[in-house]
Amino acid sequence: MTPQLSIVLATDTAETIRPVIDRLLCQTLSHAIEIVIVSPSPFPDVPGFAAFRYAPHPVDDLASARAAGVRAASAPLVFIGETHSFPHPDFAALTIAAFADPQWSVVVPALRNANPSGILSWSGFLCDYGAWAEELPTGPLSQVPVYNATFRSQLLLNLGDRLPTALDQGDELVTALRMSGKQALFLPASRVDHVNTTQFWPWIRNRFLGGLLIASNRSRLWPWHRRLVYAAGAFLVPAVLYPRLRSGLIARTERGPAGTLAALFVSLGLRGAGETLGYAGLFTRIARSGMLDIELHKLKYAQSEATH
Repeated sequence: MTPQLSIVLATDTAETIRPVIDRLLCQTLSHAIEIVIVSPSPFPDVPGFAAFRYAPHPVDDLASARAAGVRAASAPLVFIGETHSFPHPDFAALTIAAFADPQWSVVVPALRNANPSGILSWSGFLCDYGAWAEELPTGPLSQVPVYNATFRSQLLLNLGDRLPTALDQGDELVTALRMSGKQALFLPASRVDHVNTTQFWPWIRNRFLGGLLIASNRSRLWPWHRRLVYAAGAFLVPAVLYPRLRSGLIARTERGPAGTLAALFVSLGLRGAGETLGYAGLFTRIARSGMLDIELHKLKYAQSEATH
């Protein structure tokens, strides 16, 4: 069968991505899915899908690796997956059906906490994905996540040399979508479980380094005086970002244990501190290395039962 949906997964080893592959085999439309594995070393074929493609590429930079996966994909729809996000069995069927309406260029599922074990997991999850609650109604979106969303492949390929930057942490992709006039749909019936860091120091690193990289990517072409202004104002990040999360937080029936909201503001504060250094152009290389480890191996920094 010709693949209708390509799922791009960047990984360092087969062992790292195995839990996700096992979950994807449970898709009701697995026969319509093409798996595209981006990895520096050969990857064994996995039967059960419409196609299983290996795209050799270094994975020292996730954005570049994912861009290589998008370019290797053959389906008209591309989902950017992660080593620690697990689509529900009907994810592919619901997503493919939604794209039958030509007005939608992006479809975003509801994001759920896969390991709701404490305030660190919940605060990190809500900080990153709190806006896309399954209790919210189906409808158009103005903000989309770079990962755990499905795009028409041509939309991404049209970005050309800008594709790796668009798939990095930052605003490039959302800006490109807005400028092109493309529409995104929020589809809460389609769900993805996301595993989150539960260990204290990795949680600190995740929050801080993420902010540093977002600011670094956002300001890479800015003049020094604009960088300086944003670096000085980065302490306002919690005040700017919390209103964007608020509707999703209010809608959710699960919001974590007592203390989660306080930890969420600490998380946003750590992001702001990271953004200060990012706008100043400091420690970007170290931040990329640290975030690569966290993003590839988040299951290592979370409770093991989260993947079951």
